Amino acid sequence: MTEPQPSSKQEPPKSPLLGRIARILAASLLLLLIVVELGTRIVSLPGLSQSDLNPSQEQADGHLRTIGHPYLAYVGRPDWSREADEKDGQKSHGARGFRNPEPPLQKAPGAFRIACLGGSSTYGSSPSSDAATWPAQLETILNASHQRPIEVLNAGLMGWSTFESLINYSLRVSDYQPDLVLVYHGINDMRCALYLRGGDPQADNTHWRLGWPRLVRTPGESLLEVSQTYLIWRRYMSDYGVGQKSLGFYGIKNYRADDKDPFWREEPPSIGFENFQRNLISLQAVVKAHGAQIMFGTQGCKRSDIHAKSKHQQWAGLDEIETITRHVAAKRGVHLCESRLALEGQAQERGVEVIFTREVHLTDEGARVLAAAFADRIGQLGLIPE
Repeated sequence: MTEPQPSSKQEPPKSPLLGRIARILAASLLLLLIVVELGTRIVSLPGLSQSDLNPSQEQADGHLRTIGHPYLAYVGRPDWSREADEKDGQKSHGARGFRNPEPPLQKAPGAFRIACLGGSSTYGSSPSSDAATWPAQLETILNASHQRPIEVLNAGLMGWSTFESLINYSLRVSDYQPDLVLVYHGINDMRCALYLRGGDPQADNTHWRLGWPRLVRTPGESLLEVSQTYLIWRRYMSDYGVGQKSLGFYGIKNYRADDKDPFWREEPPSIGFENFQRNLISLQAVVKAHGAQIMFGTQGCKRSDIHAKSKHQQWAGLDEIETITRHVAAKRGVHLCESRLALEGQAQERGVEVIFTREVHLTDEGARVLAAAFADRIGQLGLIPE
């Protein structure tokens, strides 16, 4: 029997240099991990603290001027304030989260109280101070021309549409017992109607509005969070936390900070605009049931700032919103203020930058023009009895 011959084919010898390099790399990586894990725990470094890498819900939300709300997605943070700087004006909230000057819950004896509902242009995202917002300037104008004390509540907030204002009035504003309610909405409702990242428009606006997100961690993630290396990777090398400084991240479904035009539709469905009409009718009914009068204002806009692919759809949407506002006002006997004509007329006459900062946002002077338009209309109709 023939013995098997050893194979003449021999494996090439392993390079001792490659093995040494691999061991050095492995040791270096291990040393780096040890330095990261221990060093960042011992030495305090900017951006690497536990509050930076693994914030609690309160820490994650703490930089925002808003807080989560079970029925409104979010409301103003009570007793919040910021001083003016080169980027933004002075802003503050009262004890119940409304923009200052926030009147007390109980009306002063003999006072006539007005509540202003709206989004960021009512809240006053761009005026220089609390006193420069149009509700605050309206209070100043009316008190200068009436002996009876006038109190004005600014019940607007960034990103709100008539969906939020209807709920806000029902649950929060009505407790202030306003005698007159001013509704100044437009662009946010238009964008709710056209928004396509959340699917087809829904009657309850769930294609747009998102409930305030909560930090919920799985058991596996909680285990990984023991590692500083994992926390650093998650914070700075993944999209975790990207966009969390934007209110859209907290309140808009499928929000993406880099999405410049989520509104383009070949044929916008009508339901979004039907929602707006229904909300106005409901607002009028609820306000009337609480014994107050109501006035709608048409919203002015620097339309040249809307320059995305969908600009023509958005412009047409703003026109449809105004048409609906006028229709509901006429049909339901609601007072109407031609505030768009006042704002855009002044912008054309004096320069758009005098009135508007961006889209519907107002300068201090723009806020004064809007306040004066409402004050003039209130005076024409004799809505404040002496």
